[in-house]
Amino acid sequence: MKQALFILAFVFATTYILPAQMLDTSALNTQQEKHKMYLKKAKNNRLAGWVMLGAGLGMTILGASQSLSNFSGGGLLSGSGSSSSASSSNSEGSFLATCGLVSMLGSIPCFIGGGINKRKARLMLKQDKLSIGNKVLYKASYPAVAITVSF
Repeated sequence: MKQALFILAFVFATTYILPAQMLDTSALNTQQEKHKMYLKKAKNNRLAGWVMLGAGLGMTILGASQSLSNFSGGGLLSGSGSSSSASSSNSEGSFLATCGLVSMLGSIPCFIGGGINKRKARLMLKQDKLSIGNKVLYKASYPAVAITVSF
């Protein structure tokens, strides 16, 4: 019964979350609007990455301090330091430190996504048609980078 309830809750949660991740680009008509959208996404991804990295670092420091407080007798979060709560405090500290490490590792995809969106924004500024001279070979737009050499 618990498994069925868990699976049902998971299905409802994913059907609610996944459509929220889709991006409707039909309203974005110009390349400038797409450029602004990708820059905003890049900024939000980098911000989320820094928040996760900072929170993970703080949790890791506090968890390590709490775990090490059992060996030295004091720490940032330690209380009276009784021997019965030592193993509980040690496990809580190691759990907090592990969560912090996971949060720091989770920030890496946010930074990568921010870089990808920044590159996409840069490419949205320059779109051309593939042509040689006056003859157009391919009418669809493609991202291009122009290099100009002047003599």
